[in-house]
Amino acid sequence: PTALGIDREAALRGEIGLVHSMPPQDAEAYLAAMAKSARDLTPMSIDVRFVGGPTAQWTRIAATPRRLANGMVRWDGIGLDVTELTERTVALRESELRFRTLANNLPGVVFTFEVNLAAGTRRVTYLSDTFETKGSITLLQPDGTNELVAGVATTLQWQRFGNIPQAHVQYS
Repeated sequence: PTALGIDREAALRGEIGLVHSMPPQDAEAYLAAMAKSARDLTPMSIDVRFVGGPTAQWTRIAATPRRLANGMVRWDGIGLDVTELTERTVALRESELRFRTLANNLPGVVFTFEVNLAAGTRRVTYLSDTFETKGSITLLQPDGTNELVAGVATTLQWQRFGNIPQAHVQYS
């Protein structure tokens, strides 16, 4: 068997398919994607896990179907190991969830603010969910930052965020 847990010779003889080394939910999703691709003759791309080898591996399978003269459908495709990418994506989502949980449990509002001095623009790029309930932000003004703080205040007072009310900004 290969790193995916599939015997190459058995697969080439048609005795075993890719789904034999996938968890049931991945096998079901893979077969559904293949069926849709065959029916519509459209390319497919799906990430699945293979668990039959020494370690689990995430693989991105991308294939383009074509109908043969005898009516059968053949896919030309590629399988790419995306295990590291998938693990990093999961870790990033978990980290973002931890950050949002922390930010939403602080007594104030967490925000990020960007200023483009060359273009003369400014914008808020993140506001914690507590902004909806708190509705105000206290900005500290270290020496020499009055213009930046004023820009933050103006942006927060006039920029709208969907159904979030306009901010009330207090200076300290």
